[in-house]
Amino acid sequence: MSFNKFFLLYPLLVFSKALSQSEIYKKWDSKKIDYSVLFYDLSKQKIIENEKSENRLIPASLTKLYTATKALQELGPDYNFKHQLWTNGKISNRTLKGNIYYKGLGDPYFTQEKIWVLLSQLNQYSLKKIEGKWIFDASLFTPSSEKGSGNHAYDGPISPIAVNFSTEEVIRVQNTRVKKSYLSVADPNAYTSQVFVKTLKSLGIQFQGKFELQNFSLPQKQLLAEEESFPLYLSIRAMLKRSNNFIADMLAARFPDVFLTKDLNSIIQRTDALPTIYGGSGLRIENRISALDINELLKKAYLSPKIFPHVVSSLAQPSHVGSLKTRNLNSIESLKSNNFEVYGKTGTLTTPKCVIGLAGYVLKNPGNWYSFAILLNGPSSLSPLDLRSEVDKVFMDIMEKELSL
Repeated sequence: MSFNKFFLLYPLLVFSKALSQSEIYKKWDSKKIDYSVLFYDLSKQKIIENEKSENRLIPASLTKLYTATKALQELGPDYNFKHQLWTNGKISNRTLKGNIYYKGLGDPYFTQEKIWVLLSQLNQYSLKKIEGKWIFDASLFTPSSEKGSGNHAYDGPISPIAVNFSTEEVIRVQNTRVKKSYLSVADPNAYTSQVFVKTLKSLGIQFQGKFELQNFSLPQKQLLAEEESFPLYLSIRAMLKRSNNFIADMLAARFPDVFLTKDLNSIIQRTDALPTIYGGSGLRIENRISALDINELLKKAYLSPKIFPHVVSSLAQPSHVGSLKTRNLNSIESLKSNNFEVYGKTGTLTTPKCVIGLAGYVLKNPGNWYSFAILLNGPSSLSPLDLRSEVDKVFMDIMEKELSL
């Protein structure tokens, strides 16, 4: 039987009788909260809960599930960037007389550690001084103006030469106690130049020239150093576990052809109009995705041995590090007794609507997998915490009923 006929969820909706609504569904209806819910048994190819699953809503950070799956599918989990330093000068008496060139690659996981490894290769030339300019080429893509409010560490501004997720450590002393935190930087390009200067100094290399942004071509330039990035799956893991907007938007900006909305049909195999997705992070309120769309996406990943382990291991779990750390999604005793594991992604926005989302996988040992998605869009006056608790209750009620069968 073909993939489309055997696994496609959409035709099944015609024949599947939706489960009766819980009191929470009725409450949402009375408060004019739009919702979209679908739970699916991946092992038995069976829908176990369907409430308005075709209703397309603002998904918030559930968009990152698409970004992750598409990136892993098209680029591969082990994809990496090759960071290179070039020069148009010559080295004499441990001094480089000429410029150094670095072309920004849009690597979302370009860290100070990688910069140190790259620059330390200059030691092979016994280099102690650079007399010239440092030229950065940040022309690979134009940073989007879309950004969340504030200076949260997960929401740093993007640039082809951005480093350390466009965040910097801030140390505060309060009542003799030292507290460390991370905040996003205002200018990613200026921050990158500061990191390069600091690293050169730590390596004992003098540089008193200027950093400039300039487009350049590589012919007639000598390669000085090269370092591969961390593999892509590490970026995906950091993006999903902590809902990192910076990584998501860097990937979408770096590979625009991969993330074109019109290419969604390679994942969301629906016969009607496609969902609407802009960018990689889910900040755009124009985005529209349904629970059915998300389950198609999760099912596609489940059927791919190449990407499924990376998607699952990148999702958050209750009581673990990540966006589900404080969620009690497996607190019911009957669920614990079934070796019940939750792997999920959350989504939240508070304006112009109160948006709550929860989606991912459930594993009932041994080896029985479920996919699920719950999306809510309500008036901005509603409490996100209250809606989140109701979403968790719906989730646990559905799974308790399923696992008790």
